[in-house]
Formats: sequence, structure tokens, C-alpha cells
Amino acid sequence: MSGVEISRCGECAWQGTPRRLWCPACGGEQIESVAATGGLVAEVTTVRHLKGGASAPVAVASIDVEGGGTLIARSAAGEPGVHVRLADDRGAPVAAPAEGDET
Repeated sequence: MSGVEISRCGECAWQGTPRRLWCPACGGEQIESVAATGGLVAEVTTVRHLKGGASAPVAVASIDVEGGGTLIARSAAGEPGVHVRLADDRGAPVAAPAEGDET
């Protein structure tokens, strides 16, 4: 699956993370896993003190996923308002600027 795995309700189209057994919006049980492939950066912060002694700061962004929902991802997008493509890096969501939106 390319993109980042999220849950989507087959009854009301709610989507989000983490993986759900039933829909938090309508209570439906038709939950499927789908790939979120893009979105828009809502907020960005930099984590400077990392567990395990890693020394490089890491940018983390809140991403408004296309089609609904929000997720948190490592980000190279730079600032709010940038369109991103989403990928999975060993289970961790990663956001990179979409073509034409490099900052």
C-alpha cells in the first residue's frame, strides 16, 4: 500500500487514525484500511530533544488528510499551507512537499 494506512468507515465515509474497530462518528462496523496519499500541512513544530540520544532536530507536522481526518507525520514540508504527499517509513508517517510545492 503506498501512502499511509488510515481507517475509513464504509457507512459514513469518516476517516482517521489510529486503526478503528468501529466508526467513532456513526458507530458503523464497516471499517476498511485505505491509503492516505496526500494532504495539507496545518501546523509544524520541531522536536529538539529526542529519546535515545539522537542529535538532529526533527520537524513534525499535523496534516489535514485529503478526504478528511488528521494525522501527525515527520515532515520536510516546511510550513503550514503546503500540499504534501504521504509515505510510510517503517511504520512512521512521513510528509514531503508535493510536486510544485517545494519550500
